[in-house]
Amino acid sequence: MLQKHRIIDNRHFFWVVNNGDETQIPELEIQGIHGKVTKWDCETGKIEDVPSLTIGMNERIRIAFQPNEAFWIVVDPSQPSDGHLEKYCDEAVLQTIAGIWNITIPETVQPVLENPVEYPDSILPKPLSDWNRWSELPSGFSGLLNYSTHFVIDAPIDSAIIDLGTVYHFAQVWVNGKDCGAKLWAPYKFSTDNLKQGENHIVIRVGNLVNNNYDMEYERKLLGRYLPPETFRSGLMGLVRILSEQ
Repeated sequence: MLQKHRIIDNRHFFWVVNNGDETQIPELEIQGIHGKVTKWDCETGKIEDVPSLTIGMNERIRIAFQPNEAFWIVVDPSQPSDGHLEKYCDEAVLQTIAGIWNITIPETVQPVLENPVEYPDSILPKPLSDWNRWSELPSGFSGLLNYSTHFVIDAPIDSAIIDLGTVYHFAQVWVNGKDCGAKLWAPYKFSTDNLKQGENHIVIRVGNLVNNNYDMEYERKLLGRYLPPETFRSGLMGLVRILSEQ
């Protein structure tokens, strides 16, 4: 876990990061500071109360971090704490969206590349894998692909989380035509209230990095010592799952 402390308007801001690939639900004790605790999400702007317990001059919280998740924990000494700790349950997997995906190239939104490439007329339906290995895509393809499929939900769902699993490196999601947002880093999870009982349609737009537009062998030799292997991968890896909202 990484953290950074700032004081703004007499409130204590802690930027906290789960710098790993597994969900963590730690019990944290903030030393020498006590008061009401909130969680600030920089991606959505959402502010949530966090139950906490004052122990002497310290404040104790229990909070869940998804893999690679980061947010602000804010302590306001001018307000009292809630006096109890949060209870957490694991996210329930409601459904896995498996099988073969239809792949299309949305040509009107492609980036302008330094080394232009020719787009194929079509791409065969695919399982989720690194698209650098697909025979239809030209070498040097750096851009956006749309993954789409239909799936059936047996029972009504008011709201849920679409979890894309592993993505290299950008993702935007539409559920039944409604935009659920876009992300450039993990966790690739998107809230939706647009699922319905019966047949549903999902579109996931994925973009890779611009370095794929250059000589990959040269890039690996030049930058491979400094960049992780994930830098040179492309596409939606999955698993794509529907999770319950806590």
